[in-house]
Amino acid sequence: MKAFCETRFDVDFPLTAISHVRGALAAPFYAWVKAEQQWQPKWNFNKVLIGRDGRIAGTFGSGDEPDSPALSRAIETELARTV
Repeated sequence: MKAFCETRFDVDFPLTAISHVRGALAAPFYAWVKAEQQWQPKWNFNKVLIGRDGRIAGTFGSGDEPDSPALSRAIETELARTV
């Protein structure tokens, strides 16, 4: 997986181990997101935005690029909030 990401996407940051994101074996983080938002990743590169208060501020699909207007607005909104 590491070699694939490095050659296909020019990734040069450390990668974590593969973890389950759906179903009974879902990692605790994803189980929490599902319980809170009734949302779970459908594919790679889904995103979960955690707000300053530690709650889920938004969920975004793999089609939402990291610099997309929707994600950028959500991040800016959260950065402007005070806890």
